[in-house]
Amino acid sequence: LADTETEEASYNANLARAGAAYEIEKSRYERQQYLYTIGAISMERLETAKNTYVTSKAEYDALMDQNNGSSPASVRSKLYNARKNAYNVDALRKQREDMFIRAPRSGVIGYRNVEVGSYLTAGSKVLTLVDNSHLYVDCTLSENDAALLTTGMPVNVTIDAMGATYNGKVVYVSPAMSDESKSYLVRISLDVAKGNIKAGLFARTSLDILQRRDTLFAPKDALLSKNGKTTVFVYNPDTETVEEREITIGLINDDEVEILTGINEGEIVAVSSIDRLKNGGRVTLESPDEAGDGN
Repeated sequence: LADTETEEASYNANLARAGAAYEIEKSRYERQQYLYTIGAISMERLETAKNTYVTSKAEYDALMDQNNGSSPASVRSKLYNARKNAYNVDALRKQREDMFIRAPRSGVIGYRNVEVGSYLTAGSKVLTLVDNSHLYVDCTLSENDAALLTTGMPVNVTIDAMGATYNGKVVYVSPAMSDESKSYLVRISLDVAKGNIKAGLFARTSLDILQRRDTLFAPKDALLSKNGKTTVFVYNPDTETVEEREITIGLINDDEVEILTGINEGEIVAVSSIDRLKNGGRVTLESPDEAGDGN
């Protein structure tokens, strides 16, 4: 562009010089015509003045023909070439930029499917980017437990592979039950240093949602659900038979269920082969020694 500006300045100077010369020779030729009419000069001198005038006019017209607008054609041509070259440079720069793959976020490459010189088709998977800066634990809960959860609740998360327990908090509780698992998805955010834990590890969580003191409970294995009712088989030591009773359950954990109504403290409930028991059926109470032997 600097050369173009210099050439345009030179053109303008030449145009101004040619214009001035043209005006001078035009005025001189007109004066010579007057002198010739009064017989003051010869035809030869008049022709000489005319030729000089015509030459200066031709030079001026030639320069004016180059000026079609605000700048001469030669200058505009160079400007157009400069813009074209700049466009070509931008196109080449874009092609070069397309040769680089830039990650949308920080992370570590966990999987690479190509090598240098490989040919790929559109849509091919090149690599997998793993971001361990924010780790989450996804788990599922039953409707009884999920109903008591709220976002922000503190959670303890144990990762056996790391041999450690970490602090976390509930950041999401699904508003709807999953049709497949009939449970609710819960997401827990872990409070750990970046890169300290690898994604995909198995984790166990524990959360004290609600506790009740002096409550009756029974093992989960003792419950039998049918026709929308929950029942247990209660053992009668006097008759050595079992009675099926409908119960109302409360809180539930991984192993036990709270019994609100249906049984009394100290009563014995059946926990094995309950699907084969029937009301009033005779059973044999297993002794602790037999249970230890696996009988």
